[in-house]
Amino acid sequence: MLIRNAEIFSRGIVSVRIVSGKIQEIGAQLAPVHDEEILDAHGGALLPGLHDHHLHLFALAATQNSVSCGPPHVTNFHEFQEKLHRAKPHHGTIRGVGYHECVAGELDRQALDRVRSDLPLRIQHRTGALWILNSRAIEALQLDNSTDLPGIERDAHGHATGRFFRCDNWLRERFPSSVGREDLACVSRKLANVGITSLSDASASNRKADWNAFAASIRRGAILQNVQVLGDFDLPAKMEHIFAGRESSATPLPALTRGAVKILLQETAFPTLDELATKILRAHAQDRGVALHCVTRAELIFATSSLAQAGIHEGDRIEHASVTPPDAIELLTTLAPREHDAGKCSLQIVTQPHFLFERGDSYLDSVDACDLPWLYRGRALLDAGLRLRAGSDAPYGDLDPWQSMRSAVERKTVSGKVLDEREALSPEEAFLLFAPATHEPIRDFARFLRERIAPGQLADLCLLDRPWQEARHTLSSEMVHATFRAGVFIGGKAAR
Repeated sequence: MLIRNAEIFSRGIVSVRIVSGKIQEIGAQLAPVHDEEILDAHGGALLPGLHDHHLHLFALAATQNSVSCGPPHVTNFHEFQEKLHRAKPHHGTIRGVGYHECVAGELDRQALDRVRSDLPLRIQHRTGALWILNSRAIEALQLDNSTDLPGIERDAHGHATGRFFRCDNWLRERFPSSVGREDLACVSRKLANVGITSLSDASASNRKADWNAFAASIRRGAILQNVQVLGDFDLPAKMEHIFAGRESSATPLPALTRGAVKILLQETAFPTLDELATKILRAHAQDRGVALHCVTRAELIFATSSLAQAGIHEGDRIEHASVTPPDAIELLTTLAPREHDAGKCSLQIVTQPHFLFERGDSYLDSVDACDLPWLYRGRALLDAGLRLRAGSDAPYGDLDPWQSMRSAVERKTVSGKVLDEREALSPEEAFLLFAPATHEPIRDFARFLRERIAPGQLADLCLLDRPWQEARHTLSSEMVHATFRAGVFIGGKAAR
């Protein structure tokens, strides 16, 4: 393919030739060769493809057959009730997602029974940590009579209240799978349409069986992006032979790679520092980092202290960093690389600035005033020299990376309130939140484009419908004209 009249920031209008999945040549005026497909960019910005550093792909696919039960689609009990009354069962059950207490308060089995009791019903909280089941679902699982699974809340009589904490794997095994190939292909296309060419699945529950499911989905063409899998210790170290017979293809299939060991930290049930440090060292012994889930101030301090005790390995990550006070930043920077210590790697901080938009008004009502200035920080983390990246946390957040960029720049809630404008990033810095992971912070937008859009690099690209100087003021996914992975068109407006 020859892409003509594309704008590469700081280089002007150029032509880009792609051969066998890689950029072969860049020049002001490249003449087409025989049988070469030509795409006229009409001056649109050509950017590297985006990487979503934290999402949950199978959970996202499951939302295709789920009912949205929380803001902004559902904001009160009447809307919640109407949605569930109209919901059609899938595999004989109803699955709701995205619930928050601002809609109808704390839910349990009795509350759900009053909404719908004719079919098994389960509702997931928007944090992903809690499921609420009605009595029909509890009866189907025989939970009033047995099962001492940790995470099942029971009343004084030993009966299940319907509230299940961190029981995703257990519930998934007992309810019919709601994820089909078409569901997965649908969400992968949605990701491609907004410019995403690679992603990190950050589900703590990922094990070898999930790895094999990812591999099979890539082989069947359901997943279009390169996939890094975070998860348990038993994830395979390499691809094995899942792509047998496809190695000779001129255009490679998406890559599947093993990422960090995901560790969920819960402020109410911390291990000891030594126990967590031992688990971190076990991951490092596999030549893997750890990805530590930190949504509270205490979790972040605990995680950073454990990393200080165990030592840092390339690939170590802090997930969310939802609340990052100055003392936490000071601890984080002690783990950053020094010029005289080239062998030491810094942490990667993977945050979600779009939650400021999606949940900001709720945060203003529910978060302690002392923590409000430290929510989903941007400027302070970059200025501290930390490797800051972003992920959607989809389906628990909107999968649109451009909304996340816009939130990092504006820091506005839905109602227009601003959460600490001192933490705002420039549009270029916000875009770099979705750059692939590297060994050092990326701060120079022009340099990043020169290095990533260059001869010899894989043609993982995002073409916009306008120049960057216009796009930086909009930061909308509607600008994405075409997305290419390894030179193959996989999405964008041209696909819609």
